[in-house]
Amino acid sequence: MGSKKINSLPPDWKVYWRMCEDGKNHIVGMVVCAYDYRLPGHVSEAFADLEYLETVVIMGPGWEGQLPENFGQNVTGLGLKETLLTSVDCNMNLAEMWQFFIQDNPLLTTLPDLSTLGRDLDYRQEFNVVITNNENLSGQVPSINMQNKQRYCIQIKGNGYTSVDYHQIGLYRCHWGIENCIEMSNNKISGTLPDYITNDPHRLVRAYYILNPQSDGYGFSNMPSDEEVVRIKKELDLPNSAY
Repeated sequence: MGSKKINSLPPDWKVYWRMCEDGKNHIVGMVVCAYDYRLPGHVSEAFADLEYLETVVIMGPGWEGQLPENFGQNVTGLGLKETLLTSVDCNMNLAEMWQFFIQDNPLLTTLPDLSTLGRDLDYRQEFNVVITNNENLSGQVPSINMQNKQRYCIQIKGNGYTSVDYHQIGLYRCHWGIENCIEMSNNKISGTLPDYITNDPHRLVRAYYILNPQSDGYGFSNMPSDEEVVRIKKELDLPNSAY
């Protein structure tokens, strides 16, 4: 993908163009920043008019409020970093989204329902979800559908989530390694792991790697210790890289 910078835009904004199926060059990607200068405030509804726009990265505390309701209906890659946005609950085409990156947004309280995120992707396509250090995101950790995903990275860490769908934890295929990982550590989840996880050594090891540790003062009364996990993996004859 070639890039072209628009002279009238701030110097750290970037616009990416590509020739599309109509034979014309269209904007397919944008990086818009608001750090040292506090502009422009709210994200413009004009993003919805960019019908070929695929990826958007929005960075900096100059961005505030919420994403427009009609924002990014064709966007398949979204990044929000260090903004003052309070909500991204808008009409995005989540089923075809392969990247959802939400990091260090201290006022963010609302995400869309992510149950359909990446649902329509080809199983061979890379799938990345990063939701980290957004302390006002609370309630239950979003359930991400991992069915038929071959390459994935799911990180939902350091937020204010207080509960999790244990059924999903029991089903995750956590083939720990460079390409595939799932982490939900350093949230504010406490409680007791259900019997169907603790009674299954494979699920128990998965839960250990996915959920451990939580933030100070939080955690699970029956989470195995490091030594117990080593023993279980040895009994199961699992390599160190398993899960």
